[in-house]
Amino acid sequence: MRRSVLFLVDNVPAIEMLTPVAAKLADSWDVFFVGYGLRTKQDRMTIQDCVQKTAMRYLLLRKQSRKGAAELLGLVEPSILVLTREETTPVEPWFLEEGKARGIPSLLVPHGIMIQSSRQVWGDNKGGLYRLRHLRRLSGQGYRKLRSGRISPKQLVQIGIFRVMSDLKKKESLSRFDRYSMVAAYGDMMREVLINRGVSPKSITVTGNPKFDSYYARPEHGLTRAGSRILLLTNYFVEFGLWTTKQREAFILNICSVVSALSQYPLQVSIHPVLEDIRDYEHIIRKYGLPVEVFQHKPLPELIDDCDIAITISSSSGLEVMAAEKPLIIYNPYGDLTVYTEGSGVLSARNGTELFMRLLDLTKDDADMGRRVAAKAFVYEQAYLQDGRAAERIVALIEEMTGGNQKC
Repeated sequence: MRRSVLFLVDNVPAIEMLTPVAAKLADSWDVFFVGYGLRTKQDRMTIQDCVQKTAMRYLLLRKQSRKGAAELLGLVEPSILVLTREETTPVEPWFLEEGKARGIPSLLVPHGIMIQSSRQVWGDNKGGLYRLRHLRRLSGQGYRKLRSGRISPKQLVQIGIFRVMSDLKKKESLSRFDRYSMVAAYGDMMREVLINRGVSPKSITVTGNPKFDSYYARPEHGLTRAGSRILLLTNYFVEFGLWTTKQREAFILNICSVVSALSQYPLQVSIHPVLEDIRDYEHIIRKYGLPVEVFQHKPLPELIDDCDIAITISSSSGLEVMAAEKPLIIYNPYGDLTVYTEGSGVLSARNGTELFMRLLDLTKDDADMGRRVAAKAFVYEQAYLQDGRAAERIVALIEEMTGGNQKC
């Protein structure tokens, strides 16, 4: 009897990461991608179109309720659930609880770099001051989504209640990872963080990121001397209440002015596919007439292939750039926390002048072997072996969790 797997997804990067795994299972498994938490027609179309390109079957969780999750599980009767998010909405617990009641194992494949402690970002999470700050941040996020039309009042209330009740009772972390049967960790650093957050070492397998498999054994990168293509990878600092909109505007203007002075190509900007709104960036571009191309759902591997140098602050997409063996600059004018340090094989800039010099140096010469060695060591620490076999390791884990290889 053929086994079946449900991949629960609510964003494009999750689909891109899981597609190599799904492709390896497709010959002997029934594979389904399930879209959930998609609150607008545009969100639903984006996810559906992305899954259709994989040639896998697609289901939409139409009832955003525990009953809806139970009905879908009863319809498909999957052998295993695979998720890419910890409990950030009510949907993940619904599937986990209903799946557990049916004896269905769950596998979490997180997509993103983890830091050692949420306190580094949010401060001490004990006491009334922390709770007040967190409530203010949550209300700000909700208001921005409601104003932009990305969420309805009913959905805002539902998710808001869940987040307040869930987040404020956590003592060590705003995220919860310990309710899954297994977790497939990027690398040793993620494994260490997960253990510190209460996950049993026996429930963690280091696999690497299957999304990075496509970069393995590609021709070595070489810069375009006539004018390097530069890619900016943004993060949701405004949406999380760390930046103001004015700070984001100044950030974009500063980078654009530096890039325009060095490259004949327009700056390409890839924004967060879920938590940012492309209209915010389009407004800045129109306001100042900037030579910028901005993308929200274009596959990141295509943008990375097309660029020569990437810039970010702390986006986990920067790790993907490093896996592709392309130079990464951490531009951090406001002193925000970042997992990337000088020892990680990146270049750092704290202001426009330093950014100009870093880009100028790279366009002249990218032969710093010490930096390249450090970058490879950092990628190994964060994302394990870059041998093109991460998807195979996750498939092996799925097979093990569901009783091993079975004949169809």
